[in-house]
Amino acid sequence: MVNNNNINNYNQLNIIENEKKQIHLLLHETIENGKCFDENQLKDENQQKELNKGYCRIFSILCRILNELQSIGEKSDSIVDLLLPTILKRIRFSSPPLKATLVSILCLLLEECSQEFTSTNQFHSIINTILEIGFLNNKNFTNYLIRNSSCLIGLSAQLCNNNYRDNFKPYLSKSIDLLINCLPKNGNNNNNNNNNNNNNNNNNNNDNGSINFGIDINQKEYNGAKDNIISALGKIILYQNQIIFSELPILINTFLISIPIIEDFPELKSVQNTIIYLLLNHPQFVFTNYYYTNNNQDQILSNIFKTFALSSINDYELLQSDIIKIQKVFQQHQIQQIPNLEEEKHHSLILSMFGQIFNNNNNNNNNNI
Repeated sequence: MVNNNNINNYNQLNIIENEKKQIHLLLHETIENGKCFDENQLKDENQQKELNKGYCRIFSILCRILNELQSIGEKSDSIVDLLLPTILKRIRFSSPPLKATLVSILCLLLEECSQEFTSTNQFHSIINTILEIGFLNNKNFTNYLIRNSSCLIGLSAQLCNNNYRDNFKPYLSKSIDLLINCLPKNGNNNNNNNNNNNNNNNNNNNDNGSINFGIDINQKEYNGAKDNIISALGKIILYQNQIIFSELPILINTFLISIPIIEDFPELKSVQNTIIYLLLNHPQFVFTNYYYTNNNQDQILSNIFKTFALSSINDYELLQSDIIKIQKVFQQHQIQQIPNLEEEKHHSLILSMFGQIFNNNNNNNNNNI
């Protein structure tokens, strides 16, 4: 008896093979067309839009192929084998906006790869290339390149979890340094005043020698980059913690004073998962500020609660089982009141989650007046 499922899968694979050829040709043509623009022309918005039409078509075909592969239980490793040599060959010599777009294509591919792919030379070529060119400063396109490169670093850290951690180990230290160096100095967030921003922008180097890109941290474009940096640091903490245990205190503190996510809300779930992991497994680093004084303790707690509130608003609610566990951690560390959350809606959401401890404390305080 003929198995219809096998026939359907065979036919679908033939269709996918033809689409692979189409996308490879399109990628080559798009990159070749980009050569006719010099750096000054690429600053022109119309020229960028014209060139990006090709990349939009690539994205469209890629998404379709990846969905088709997923429907028949296949990974995208074979697509990477097809496209990677062309992308890596061109990315080093492309202008910054094209670099950013090519990195985003790599992210799309890597998102669907198997863990086994991280043991290949192709994976190591991707990471080495991103660490070399993904965080370069360019006054016009830094935000987009850093945003996509940070996303790729986070995806790689996540993909190399459990038995595949050693595949990411050679890149951990440099990844962490590059990500942290792209954050506002001392963890300044978007609530800082303009004077602080200007002070940051006037310094070309941090006290520890890290690069300051001179980015106005209130710019909308930078918010997206910062969100992906935060998310990538969180994924390193979550998936690579056994390898970087000695670095965890400073890394955790940097992560906690940099949250919450401002714009890239799909990353909220990942960031919230990291916070849950830290509260349940490393509360000593959350509540004692191992390398810092207690001056930023309220800020850290406020950032944690803001993330919980924003996650709830964006349909990433905490599980009741996690709320119960987190409440016990708060009680053990004598967290008795909600720090300033600025928005009443956020305050109400936190009360609805953790009202058992905070309402009781408020009632006790009222009875003592």
